[in-house]
Amino acid sequence: MKKIFCIFLLLFPLSLFPNDGWFSSLNTSGGSIYSEAEHPAISLRKEALFFLPLKEYLLCRVNYLFHNNSSKKETVQAGFPLIFTYDMEYNEKTKSVYFSEYNQFRYLHFIQIFYQNRFQIKEMDEGFEVKVKKTIQDFAFNQKYSLENFKKNLLQKSKTAKDWYEDFFIDIPLIVQDNASVPITQVLLNAEIVNKQDNIYTLTLTVHFFHELIFSPEKNSEVQIEWLTDHKKSGGVTDKGYERDYSWKYIFDPAKGWKNSIGSIFLIFPKEIEPVLPKAFEKRDTALPKVNVYFTEHYEPEKNDMIQLDYTIQTENETNKTTLVQKNLKKKGFSISKANDTFFDKVYQDYLSILDPAPKLSEKAYKAYKSKKSLEARNLYESFIKYSDSGKDYFYYGNVLSNFKDRYPDALSAYLKAINLGVTDLPVYYNIACLYSKMKNKEKGFYYLKRSLSFNELKNPSLMNKDPDLEFLRKQKEWKELGVK
Repeated sequence: MKKIFCIFLLLFPLSLFPNDGWFSSLNTSGGSIYSEAEHPAISLRKEALFFLPLKEYLLCRVNYLFHNNSSKKETVQAGFPLIFTYDMEYNEKTKSVYFSEYNQFRYLHFIQIFYQNRFQIKEMDEGFEVKVKKTIQDFAFNQKYSLENFKKNLLQKSKTAKDWYEDFFIDIPLIVQDNASVPITQVLLNAEIVNKQDNIYTLTLTVHFFHELIFSPEKNSEVQIEWLTDHKKSGGVTDKGYERDYSWKYIFDPAKGWKNSIGSIFLIFPKEIEPVLPKAFEKRDTALPKVNVYFTEHYEPEKNDMIQLDYTIQTENETNKTTLVQKNLKKKGFSISKANDTFFDKVYQDYLSILDPAPKLSEKAYKAYKSKKSLEARNLYESFIKYSDSGKDYFYYGNVLSNFKDRYPDALSAYLKAINLGVTDLPVYYNIACLYSKMKNKEKGFYYLKRSLSFNELKNPSLMNKDPDLEFLRKQKEWKELGVK
């Protein structure tokens, strides 16, 4: 009998907006791993999590050390769900929920793409009114996708999309078992709506990434899952640049179904961050220069056990330098013990491999790109791009991927991340238009081409008349309306 393991990431609302009907914002995430079977053959001996704040995202990586206690091979159909939870107030008289804040608009984009015209959406003076057709249960949803179709849907542009909320961000997790990449076989989208109290409802959107794990008999197996999370809470302009506040929670749900409790857990944070942790954790005396390490063993999570992070990243416009500032949280005193664990040492070396070589790899990848060595450049960019804070890295990575027809969706994603990272001095909208032209998508191609012209991305717009990537758009009657000579 096949067993199912799921890693659950719970995202909870941070703020509520008291309109006639309101929708809470999204900024936090968390997780836990468990087995569906009551007494599985697979035990979770060790777990190590590390967290790396980037300029726009938080990089999360979890390493698991499993052991197959059975004398036969175990094949596991595994799932990795990302769960987004919102509270919203439903206006029974108008049968509506209202969207009026930035993070709400991002979710509205998701609704328009994946719910496929299930709602009547009307633009208001300050946001949008989302009117259900029958009842609030219209938000319930269940649909399967191939990974390719899911990514294509995620990158679509909704009909009422604003220029700045096209980035509802769900990172496709990278899953590795024993140094071999594990493909995602299917994506399941599920949304449930539950009455919380009176006219307040909780909407839980779950994105399951299914994959298969294979455990050899009576042997250990290492599984690694890595993803980025967009957990911005708020932000503003400062005298020297701008700053953004981030808030994030990692929920330790009860780890039911394993042969024993979780053997041990290591948590690795940058020195600048002081997390709020469950009482079971102690601080390890590692003498490591860049990180703080926390530890617990024989861990059975209690209800509401979680990691909590709150911090601010400040960016100077002149130098583009970023600084991480710890928020003032209630801190607990940690007992301290010595660290001595080979599994932790391996994970820590992986952590250092992310921190150190990215700038050098960026330079090598760019040189390969300029030399038109597309395959070499692609491999170099993909060795570090997830850890990059540079919008230019994502821009050139998008340029490289646009040379591979089967990677067009990934190229588009890279360009959108470049925009999100503040690229303003490169023709990113123009390149997106070229990409859509090659995909023969007239509507989106002209949308981004007009945006490029409005930002004066090209010093000589007449070059558009000769660009081979725009051949499809030039054949359309709308081309003349651009007025490019």
